[in-house]
Amino acid sequence: MDLIERVEIIRGPGSSLYGNNAFFGVINVITRKGRDMTGIGAEVSGEVASFDTYKGRVTYGNRFTNGLEMFLSGTIYDSEGRDRLFYKEFDQPQHNHGIAQNADADAFKSFFGSVAFHDFSLEGAFNTRDKNNPTAQTVLDLGFNDPRLRTTDERRIVSLK
Repeated sequence: MDLIERVEIIRGPGSSLYGNNAFFGVINVITRKGRDMTGIGAEVSGEVASFDTYKGRVTYGNRFTNGLEMFLSGTIYDSEGRDRLFYKEFDQPQHNHGIAQNADADAFKSFFGSVAFHDFSLEGAFNTRDKNNPTAQTVLDLGFNDPRLRTTDERRIVSLK
């Protein structure tokens, strides 16, 4: 959310402009630009929360005298989650009496960058997330409270306009 300048909502059908899926409306998310970074041109933010949760972000933006505009931002997040979770569905001796220990971690890393020069712009984003899952959500031989149970998501996008 720190990288968003504004959100535009265009109500009503817009399929003639935005494609067949714009039947009820369009939501347009406008990201910040290098010119929006006033003063030094850099931001650093950090957050600390319960369950050993940490988040940090570094952002740099600038509009150079030759017209080149640059905006770069990276974020790191890490959370250990709860030490102990109880699931009554697994309350059996072979499943540690339903107690999942140190199995609720969550972490992500993301990067966003844009470079613009006159009528051309290049934007790119990368995001990866690892989420530990204490419950036996798969049909593999991995069981409840197994530290190998995790979900990994990755997304990449590049846009040249």
